[in-house]
Amino acid sequence: MGFFSIILLAGIAIVATYILLNNKDFFTSVVNSAGVALFVDILGLLISVWKIVLNPNSVTKLEPVTKDE
Repeated sequence: MGFFSIILLAGIAIVATYILLNNKDFFTSVVNSAGVALFVDILGLLISVWKIVLNPNSVTKLEPVTKDE
């Protein structure tokens, strides 16, 4: 899932950047949608990185799984 999300982020970023750089070739609604898609995609990436990687509460702690009797 992580690998697929990186590929999806790169694909959306490439297409949206192309549309934004060549905005005279596209309708205004398409350019606006590309800008919103790029912003939301990057915002989602930042939120997911925070929730999964940087949040100290999400780190699992090692503990014994067997008990010695």
